[in-house]
Amino acid sequence: MSGTHPLLDELDSSLSGVIASEPVTFAGAWQPATRRTHLQPDGRGTEVLVEGICVRWTGSLTSKAPIVCVGFLLTRDTLHWVKSALADVSLPVTVSLYAYADQSLDKKAFALDKATFSPIVGDACLPAPPVPRVADLTQACTLGVAEQFTGRVSCLAGAPGVSFLVLALPAGVVKFGRNRLWHLRDTLAPLVSPPVRELLTRRRSVSIPADA
Repeated sequence: MSGTHPLLDELDSSLSGVIASEPVTFAGAWQPATRRTHLQPDGRGTEVLVEGICVRWTGSLTSKAPIVCVGFLLTRDTLHWVKSALADVSLPVTVSLYAYADQSLDKKAFALDKATFSPIVGDACLPAPPVPRVADLTQACTLGVAEQFTGRVSCLAGAPGVSFLVLALPAGVVKFGRNRLWHLRDTLAPLVSPPVRELLTRRRSVSIPADA
């Protein structure tokens, strides 16, 4: 997994003592690999029929009381974050890896040594960056520990150069507005630092440089 980011560190330090640390269980399992065939641009102005293989880890974040989540994807270049619009005692989590199955493809047109890493928490989809491919795609991904906590940023899954992290918050500390966009309640917002307040009270998703 890749390293941390100043904003993630700021979230942990600023929320400490403001948001109660309640246990959240992270659990799931890998599903059998599936194959699918589709047309894919070959980079030369034409489309060719290619076969891909996909593996998917399916699980959830579960707590005693409803939670909301912010999903983060940290790469070497960028930190992406997006808020889930769901609030529940159990939020679904999936991590999918997809790679080309046809080794006869032209390597100049297709990255046969790469797989895509696609994480989702609740209904919040993050970008799908490339990661190194291995024979067993499930071995390309490292999963986080089962015991997580509200108010802290936790790494749920990662691959070389990529980390999928989540901040779970008790649903009682946020207020939902239009289009299911939530924000930290007005009574709590002044208690956190400006960068954390900006993230938790504005916009649904943002991408910032990894060194910002």
